[in-house]
Amino acid sequence: MKRTLTVSALLRDTIRPYSPPRRIPHLRLTGDWLAAAGFHSGSRIIVHVHAGQLIITPLQ
Repeated sequence: MKRTLTVSALLRDTIRPYSPPRRIPHLRLTGDWLAAAGFHSGSRIIVHVHAGQLIITPLQ
């Protein structure tokens, strides 16, 4: 199964006063396809971060 998603942005305040907010990458995963892949509501996951790749696995 393959899904195409878009990385959006969230705005976060900076520590310095009068500085514009920072744009932080944001990725939201939703859909019945998650349950079909074994990811159910309330389950915990591990995200392995590699260069250009995220690997999401259920926490055993």
